[in-house]
Amino acid sequence: MMPCAVALLLASGSHLALKAADEAPPAKTPDRPELRAQLKNLTPEERAAKIKEFREQRRDELQKLSPEERAAKIKEERDKRIAARQALTPQAREAKRKEIRERMDKQLGELRKKKADGTLTPQEEKRLGRLEEVSKRFDQGGGPGAATRRLPPAVTPGDQPGKSDGGK
Repeated sequence: MMPCAVALLLASGSHLALKAADEAPPAKTPDRPELRAQLKNLTPEERAAKIKEFREQRRDELQKLSPEERAAKIKEERDKRIAARQALTPQAREAKRKEIRERMDKQLGELRKKKADGTLTPQEEKRLGRLEEVSKRFDQGGGPGAATRRLPPAVTPGDQPGKSDGGK
């Protein structure tokens, strides 16, 4: 009886081991710092292909979730980004703004040069317009604590919306 029990135990153990080997764990998606490190030394074409692959993989992951789970996952990730941004010291925030500004100025220069040469594609023309708008906002004092969205003009006490003078 003992040999039968041992044989049964070995058979069930090997079955579980084979089943576990068939079920590979889901691939871990890299977070932003890992992805950035992976992309750092690639050529622009390789980098674009890798980013496209990552976005498709991410989209597929989100599509597998129910709408409620998807919304919760997106909110969780948004909250993480906001917390990381708020955790920056004023010096780190200013350094980050400077880095962003330099990168934006470089892209603007390249696009303006293409425009002057007459080799600007419609997509690049659209990007140039957007970057120039962002640059304008940056110049208008988008410093720490500045509003990120345009607010409607303030209503003065004499201006009552919806009321007319009545022909005064």
